[in-house]
Amino acid sequence: MTRRAIGRVIAGFLLLATPVMAAEPPAELISNFRLKHGEVRVVRDAALDRIALEQARAMAAKDKLGHRARSERCQEPTSD
Repeated sequence: MTRRAIGRVIAGFLLLATPVMAAEPPAELISNFRLKHGEVRVVRDAALDRIALEQARAMAAKDKLGHRARSERCQEPTSD
């Protein structure tokens, strides 16, 4: 058996031995946390989704991560 074949066999065993985790959507994880702490479940908001998508696209277009990507009018606070 070659090294590559042995590596594949070992990788296969590791994958079979690893428990499958069912990942919950982020909103469900956040809602569960909120419910445990006496808060209400989160809900989707179409207006916020639209704004978030616009912000994400603006940041991607400028290759910058920050609050000012969508508009130069929006300025981050300065410390005086």
